[in-house]
Amino acid sequence: MRLEWDLGSNADEDSDVTEDLGGGFAILRSAGREPIVVATALAGTGALGFASPVSVDARLDADAMAWLGGARLQGERRLISLAQIHSATCVEAQAGNPGSLEADAVWTGSPDDMLIIRTADCAAIWLVDPENSHLAMLHAGWRGAADGIVGQTVATLREHRGDPQAMVAAIGPHIGPCCFEVGPDVAQRFADIEGAVGPALALKALRQRSDSVSLDLGAVLVSNLVDAGVPRSQINMATACTRCYRSPDGEPALHSYRRNGSGGPLMGSVGFLQR
Repeated sequence: MRLEWDLGSNADEDSDVTEDLGGGFAILRSAGREPIVVATALAGTGALGFASPVSVDARLDADAMAWLGGARLQGERRLISLAQIHSATCVEAQAGNPGSLEADAVWTGSPDDMLIIRTADCAAIWLVDPENSHLAMLHAGWRGAADGIVGQTVATLREHRGDPQAMVAAIGPHIGPCCFEVGPDVAQRFADIEGAVGPALALKALRQRSDSVSLDLGAVLVSNLVDAGVPRSQINMATACTRCYRSPDGEPALHSYRRNGSGGPLMGSVGFLQR
């Protein structure tokens, strides 16, 4: 995979090794550089998307910026981060006090903004409106999905002349139905979505409760996007499970709350519009 970023060529093409995560996502490994997750699904949309490797904890802005600087991604862009609260709130990127906005989605029309979402089993979603050069990024776990974060974000872009039929979505790595164990109270909230709730037999991870079932977060998010008007053919989704996916060397490759526990490292997923 050859990537030309606007801050310079990233690596020697001959030394690049890609690791497919499914659905238009891959880990790019280049000699002498940290690996990086690339949202190849955004090609041709006017936006770029990347996520930090498992070796990086992007919980703090300072650490995220250090990673971005090393990857030659940030340049003069301002980092726009949120105080994520598992809500259905979408806000516009704004100068001053980044990180103090309590929301779980943010949008921009400026190529000077770099949006960041932190996850560890929840999904980061890139939502691009190519016709109006708008980009939104969402933090979507089961709570946000149930409360309507996807629909609210699409509605916000529609308020700024966005047409859902022209939007392109990329759902980043997230916990899969093989490992997402939920109780009946959570499962009930998604019972009407085809393929969202599966039997306990679908779980590969050791069950923690006797009444649990499997939840397919990806199926929920795809359904949410389609219901909001985004064509299914324009929705891309990583298929690698953050909890159990391993690189060819056998080591975990993605951030996972359910694997690492509370306080563990967070993946930083970033997106920006090309100049």
